[in-house]
Amino acid sequence: MERTTISEVGTINVERLELAEGQLEMRIPVEVISQQMDKKLDELYADYKKNHPKTPAENIFYESRLVFSLNRNNPEFSLMLIVFDGENQDKAEIWDELQVTLSEEQKKQFRKLAWEKLGETLFNI
Repeated sequence: MERTTISEVGTINVERLELAEGQLEMRIPVEVISQQMDKKLDELYADYKKNHPKTPAENIFYESRLVFSLNRNNPEFSLMLIVFDGENQDKAEIWDELQVTLSEEQKKQFRKLAWEKLGETLFNI
């Protein structure tokens, strides 16, 4: 898969931060994403419709996640875009490991949020 660079991301919902397979995933509202990401979501939507033609358009939803990886073999920050059937979430098309460009200040803020949420999760076990 070709790695695409997305220059802008939206705000994140700290309450929806997840730990998955050694990575932290933070959901990003689709409404505040850049035009580049809109184009990628349109392409993913077209792929979804081709692979799941019986899914009604009103059941198709988008989700975007900023992924913060602690694995040195992966980029520190990447983007995951997901298109899924709201009634059957097993039917999903996913683009992951899209490159994302963040300013040093944004990286610092995301790292801080991620570590705070990780600490909170560990202490609430």
